[in-house]
Formats: sequence, structure tokens, C-alpha cells
Amino acid sequence: MIDRLNALPDKKALDELRRAAAARGEEPAFDKEPCPAYQPPQSTFVVHYPDRAPVLLRLDFCGAFGSARHDGRWRFFLRDAMVTFFSLYRAQLAAQADPASLRAQPCAGRFDIQPGHPLLGGPGIASNRGYNEPFLPSELAAVTVCRYAVDQNRRTRLVAEGQADPAHNAAVRRAVNAVFAGGPPVDCRRMTLLDQVIVVDVTGARDEVIVARRPCQSAGGRDAVGTVPGDLIPLIDGVLGPPR
Repeated sequence: MIDRLNALPDKKALDELRRAAAARGEEPAFDKEPCPAYQPPQSTFVVHYPDRAPVLLRLDFCGAFGSARHDGRWRFFLRDAMVTFFSLYRAQLAAQADPASLRAQPCAGRFDIQPGHPLLGGPGIASNRGYNEPFLPSELAAVTVCRYAVDQNRRTRLVAEGQADPAHNAAVRRAVNAVFAGGPPVDCRRMTLLDQVIVVDVTGARDEVIVARRPCQSAGGRDAVGTVPGDLIPLIDGVLGPPR
């Protein structure tokens, strides 16, 4: 990780990139990058060495694709290095995961489909996902599929549930990642039947996908404005069967 940070461009290299862009009549993409909507008030890396005092790196995720600084020295394009960090961290979590945390999650009898009302407790997958990484960056350990009828007041009632064959976990992951890779929006907020796919990855983190089934089909989050479900539909129906 230290090698990755040291390889990031410093202030001199950043200025050279700006001059090269100006010579082409362009504005550097990193100068147009908006700041994230939320940043922790102070983010840091603490680097421990066997033969000297720890070093504190202060992190800033706003501008120049993020930066790290220590003792007057700067490195930029931090978000690229954070992909490396999260990849290493997820591998560490997977190696230390308690088998009990990798079990398939049960379906709730009812749940609120409004956005902002999460169902799942425990660590979320997004918190350990780097910039531009797929929605599910790690392999899956378990997949649960839940089917709900939705009444006119948007209340749900569980009508079917099942667990995917572990042999299909990789296919589910590919299909979910394809959904969140982007596509034309499909608005199914007036759905009367939905499927919920609950995934647990090998680090023990959990997440969900909401798939509207009637009267139209879309896949995404709980606001039900998603994209075409694609290969996810046959995988769901392989567990629960087609909707009746």
C-alpha cells in the first residue's frame, strides 16, 4: 500500500499534467471533479513501522481526485490508491470472516420499500468499495431471494422465498453488477409484485437489490427507479419459479 501511495503524482507532476492539458486547450478532468456530498471530518491513514514512530497521513477526497499529505508533502489521485486499499482490506476481512456471518439471510415477513428505510443490519458492501469498482466487488457467499406482493398503500407481504444454489453465486454477482453498471432508467414505482435479492459476500458484508416484476420490470434500489434486470430475472425464477 505504501508503494502505491508513493507512486501517486506529487505537486510537480500535477502541475505538469495541468500544463499539458492547457497546451491542448483542455481543462484537466481532475480540476472539474466535484467534491463528494459527504466526507468524514478528518480521514487519516496511520502507517506503523517496526523501527520508528508511526506516520500520520491526512486524506482529502475533494479535488484532484483526492490527496494525501504529510509533513508538507502531497500526493494526488488518492482515489486510485483507495481502490488498492479496499481490495487489500476486503481480502483481509474475507480471510478472517466468521463462518456464521456468511450464512444466507432470512426474508422479512414485511418491509418498507420506501428509500431511506434500510432492512439489512450489519456492515454494508458500499463502505468497503472503491471508486468505480462494481456494486459487488467481492465474491458472494450466499444469496437469498424473497418475493413480495405490494398493495395500493405500498405495504408488502412475503409470498415466496428461497436460497440460490451456491454454484450460481458468481452468475448472480455478474447480473447484479450489470444492473448497477448503468442503463436506461425504468420507473416501476407503482409495482404490485417485487423480488428482493439479499446477498452476503465473502467478507460478511450484506446488500440487496429490489427487482420490480409487475406491472413492469426494473432492478435497482428501493426507489424502484432502476434499469432493465437483464440476466437477473432467470436467476431469480430459477429459485422461486416464475410469478403466478
